[in-house]
Amino acid sequence: MMEHVDSTAYLHGLCALRPRMTALRLGVLVTEAGSAEAAWNAGPELLRHAGWSSDAVDVFLRHRGSWDLASEAEQLRNQDIALLPLEHAAYPILLRHVYDPPIALYVRGQPPPTEKAIAVVGSRAATPYGRAATGMLVRPLAARGLTI
Repeated sequence: MMEHVDSTAYLHGLCALRPRMTALRLGVLVTEAGSAEAAWNAGPELLRHAGWSSDAVDVFLRHRGSWDLASEAEQLRNQDIALLPLEHAAYPILLRHVYDPPIALYVRGQPPPTEKAIAVVGSRAATPYGRAATGMLVRPLAARGLTI
């Protein structure tokens, strides 16, 4: 029997499917299921009803079988990381309206105000130079109160 986990743990489990699954595909599943928890526990029939191919269903079921919700949620809590779902009032309005927006954002500490925000876009496999340059660019901006 699985111990009770916070509802954000299910959302985290779904987000961890990225980049193998698009946020759009995950969002459709959450909408069809009615919640992140119901989406996480969806059977193959609901997944197919949400438009998932057999390959996508297989990827999801393997992921769900190997993902430890409670342990992963504990790691987030230990690092003071919260998930900000797409429908949350603090979710950046402009990001909400792009094609395929993330179904949740990871936030360390308190969700920041969204009036002053910038996005940094780059490779998932950044080079050491790219990581260093990004740090040099965003640290002064963050120190001035911009949300990165």
